[in-house]
Amino acid sequence: MTSPDALTDKVVLITGAASGIGAATAMAVVAQGGIAVLIDCDDEPLAAIARQCGSRGFAYVADVSDLASMRAAVEAVMAAYGRIDVVFANAGIAAFGPVSHVDPDAWWRCMEVNARGVFNTVRCALDAVKKQRGYVLLNVSMSALAHAPVMSAYAASKSAIEAMGNAWRIELAAHGVAVGLAYAGWVRTPLVTEGALHPAFLRLRSTMPSPMQAPTRWPK
Repeated sequence: MTSPDALTDKVVLITGAASGIGAATAMAVVAQGGIAVLIDCDDEPLAAIARQCGSRGFAYVADVSDLASMRAAVEAVMAAYGRIDVVFANAGIAAFGPVSHVDPDAWWRCMEVNARGVFNTVRCALDAVKKQRGYVLLNVSMSALAHAPVMSAYAASKSAIEAMGNAWRIELAAHGVAVGLAYAGWVRTPLVTEGALHPAFLRLRSTMPSPMQAPTRWPK
């Protein structure tokens, strides 16, 4: 069982921290005595979450799909705290539509943010995490296990993240760095709320077993 003070004074870098799972995770980190590093490309909502975190929140505006942007973010964190103990690569977007109609640019942007973003986040923070023999957590989602129609970009990106995480777990074990994969289902986040605007998305959800149809509020 995890010690209740496991996060005390630990520096936890969270991408996609301006809303949803990322924002809720930041609040949980602060509540457990940790320092939440909030990374997101949406500056105004990010600043709002940082204010809620108080003195234990550190916000930095960055695009996870851009390697230089993430490198600068990590450099800023190291300058402020000198360490990174945990990385939660959580940032993600979705693109909806069948292959015949989905916007190609939107499809590839989903891959860029989700898969490339996870790589950039972990790659840039890895040296710091190795020094702390820390922890890397990737937001995979259930879409890596169930490849739903009209969600090919999201499913492909999440499947790629799962594969990366499984490979990295073996690579990093010798460095004392553990790698975890989070398989979230329907969580009431802006991404899921936006998806509910698409009739095909609602129809897809209605075909699932009843316990899986309703989105879960995060945190519970």
